[in-house]
Amino acid sequence: MKINEIPVILHSMDSYSRFWNPWYQLFNLHCKNHGPIIFLSEEKEPDFVNDVTHIKTGKGEWGERLLIALEQIESELVFYMQEDFWPCKQIDLSNMLDTFIEYGMDALRISEKSYLYNLEHIRDNLFKFSQKSNYLMTHQFSLWNKL
Repeated sequence: MKINEIPVILHSMDSYSRFWNPWYQLFNLHCKNHGPIIFLSEEKEPDFVNDVTHIKTGKGEWGERLLIALEQIESELVFYMQEDFWPCKQIDLSNMLDTFIEYGMDALRISEKSYLYNLEHIRDNLFKFSQKSNYLMTHQFSLWNKL
């Protein structure tokens, strides 16, 4: 699989629709070489609905709505993000897939260090979540193996 074949999932809820257009503009400006965009919302359609695949997940809890959508997406790898991640500089996806495969990862996240979770250093600027971390999940931009 090539990096530009991996779908980008934008997961949102209808009450956050005011953030959708700024997200879309900044993502297209700063993220090149990405795959098709799959936009998840409850019922509302984004203004850019003709440029994306839109999945309506219905009302419900975050995780339930995400599972509904993941069942409809054929790709085993996906980039996941939410509407409050606004890229403000170039995001280079080109080396993410090789690193993901090399380390047999379930998820590769692009995020800053945070007091919310504990990281273990792998190499250079590559870290992994420690099993002792309070959190093993972040909603930041991530490459996921959805299986």
